[in-house]
Amino acid sequence: MYIMICNLAACDLLGGTAVMTRLMFTFLTGEKTITYVAAIFQAFCVHTYASAVVTILSAMAYDRYIAICKPLHYHTIMTTEKLVALCLLAWFIAVGLIIIVMQRFKDVSPNAKKFCTIMFIIVPPAINPIIYGIIMKEIRTNAIKLFKSTVSPK
Repeated sequence: MYIMICNLAACDLLGGTAVMTRLMFTFLTGEKTITYVAAIFQAFCVHTYASAVVTILSAMAYDRYIAICKPLHYHTIMTTEKLVALCLLAWFIAVGLIIIVMQRFKDVSPNAKKFCTIMFIIVPPAINPIIYGIIMKEIRTNAIKLFKSTVSPK
């Protein structure tokens, strides 16, 4: 858990450094323009920060899930190597996601881009209750009954 908290602190350093250095420069000098390369780099850092926070918090949630649901097996399941691997995977996912998103897809229509953005926002929260709902026995049995039932003609 402490390894993940250290990763979260490093991620916060990335986010704070990406924003605060340019902000302090603007306040101290009064210059309100930024070069294209600096703007792209700042956008990359801020988006990497945001996606890394989400992925690291997801890894932390998995760690807590194992600790709560299988407390006697926790140290066997979550070894130091697995924690390090989860943290590295979280950073690779965050950086890879931003590199893919920052590519300009010129052949894609604006409507398709809007659809993908909306689906990116809507699908994960909609799937989450389904995933956890299937785990619960009552919901699972009711869902099975619903799909097995046949409609009789009148």
